[in-house]
Amino acid sequence: MSTPEGPKKRRRIAGESTPGAARPPVPAKKVVRRPVARPGAPVEPEPTPVDEPTVEEQGAATQEIVRNVSQAAAGAGEVTSNIAGVAQASEETGAAASQVLSSASELSRQSEHLRSEVARFLATVRAA
Repeated sequence: MSTPEGPKKRRRIAGESTPGAARPPVPAKKVVRRPVARPGAPVEPEPTPVDEPTVEEQGAATQEIVRNVSQAAAGAGEVTSNIAGVAQASEETGAAASQVLSSASELSRQSEHLRSEVARFLATVRAA
């Protein structure tokens, strides 16, 4: 197989020799054998041979998971900070609304007082 960059490298299979090389074949994967279980004893599965690329891929996947979890944690921290900001703004808005209510009540009280003063003034003018 060739690509524009040159011949494509092919992965060697365990036990296969490299063409044109005087190397011995690659040994098969190392497998640990367990003794045969007693009759009636639980059977443990045979270990699966693991090749180096698979371990590297799992390591890379684990690192990606770690990065994603870190990003999620940072995002959660940011959300928490934003919620705290919204809570503070809500408290400030509540305080301002309370102040507006107090001012409106005072204005209403002063308006009633002014109305009664105007009524008394007009009554005095009419009596004169």
